[in-house]
Amino acid sequence: MRSLRQLARLHRKSKATESIDEFWSHSWQKRPYQKILCLLFLKNSIAASFVGTIAASIVFILMQHGFLLLRLSDDTTSGGEPYGSAFLCTVTGTFFAVLTLFAWRSRTKVFLDVCCIDQVNNKNKQEGILSLGGILSSCKTLLILWDETYIERLWCVFEIAAFAHRSGNPCTAIKPTLLGKAALTVYAATPAMGLLWLETMHMRKYGEISLYVMLGAFVVYFYAGVASFRSYHYSIETLRKQLQNFRLADTKCNCCTLGHVAPDGRELPCDRQVVERCICNWFGSVDEFEVFIVPLLRNTFENQLGHNTFPYIYFMVVFCPVFWTGMDLTAGHRWGSWWMFQCTGFWLGVMPATAKIGLYLCSYFCRPRKYKVCDLVLNLAIVLVMNGCFVASLFAASLLNPRGPRWVDEYTKDMTLRAFLPFGYMHIHYIVFSLTNSES
Repeated sequence: MRSLRQLARLHRKSKATESIDEFWSHSWQKRPYQKILCLLFLKNSIAASFVGTIAASIVFILMQHGFLLLRLSDDTTSGGEPYGSAFLCTVTGTFFAVLTLFAWRSRTKVFLDVCCIDQVNNKNKQEGILSLGGILSSCKTLLILWDETYIERLWCVFEIAAFAHRSGNPCTAIKPTLLGKAALTVYAATPAMGLLWLETMHMRKYGEISLYVMLGAFVVYFYAGVASFRSYHYSIETLRKQLQNFRLADTKCNCCTLGHVAPDGRELPCDRQVVERCICNWFGSVDEFEVFIVPLLRNTFENQLGHNTFPYIYFMVVFCPVFWTGMDLTAGHRWGSWWMFQCTGFWLGVMPATAKIGLYLCSYFCRPRKYKVCDLVLNLAIVLVMNGCFVASLFAASLLNPRGPRWVDEYTKDMTLRAFLPFGYMHIHYIVFSLTNSES
């Protein structure tokens, strides 16, 4: 719980405005960290990846022109001189991406109740609550930060009703709060994998051991992501069931939970009576409101979460560090452009396709098992399937590298063409999988 001083400090950050871009609607029943992570990913992740890429690109240019030193590798040229093994692009990109993720300030004007409604002065708080209908009418978009308690709360339903009343087809966005936790877990694992890959490239004398280290790290890093995405998809399934059985009478409010008696003995007015009176004025009756609101939310749900739970732009964001790793390999390795094409293909094709397979399995096996050990085994099995797809793509790309089989040399002696082929293969890999998945 926040102290009164913290609540007052939050309220002082709000300011008057004539229009509001987004109204953030959420339930107070869950801890705020999941909502904070969700908003960080939704609002700041694209900017973080863009700034990180710009920073990594600047470092890459400096290394290419000799302004930054490279770490010497165990691998040597024909003349016996060691090659450079770079890592600064990945480190710099990650640093600036994390900095931007937490420090970026969007110009979007939002309404958040804990900030914009005075939580310290009871009179101002009551006036703010009573003005929610008018505030919502000034908002362009209603962003619902959904968790399993959202549709059960009376005031959350009231916010939807007030926003829907102003327009027959309001602009509504539904985002499960678990989205941020799941996506940022993968976002953190990707540069960690990239740095480990660079380290194994630096220690070539260990041979196959480095490959096993990479595959083991893949399992460790992405296990948490799989567990988070199973919970994410289960929350979507829960939302679907709640919409099917929604009734206003089943919602809960704090005054009724306390028996309309405050802790200090004061009698509390019933919020339900006020809310139902407003809904009847707006929609004619509670039944007509339920007939209107359920299809609206269901259509919004299907459009945003039904068949496209994780859009391609999200994949580009969370796997962007793969591209930074490609810059490091290009700057410090004799194969040069081949690595840039390969890592770009991994970023735009292989990793999204592998993640799509993982997301499909997480969605299909999203329900928690009776025993915890079964969930652990199931998460591990999904990661291993993804690992197999990843290894298959690595093998396919290795056929076209400068040390590939002789029969490849007969068809692709040009190194630029050979570098482009992995990129084309890996990108088409994702497109074909996406088309197949959408048709099903």
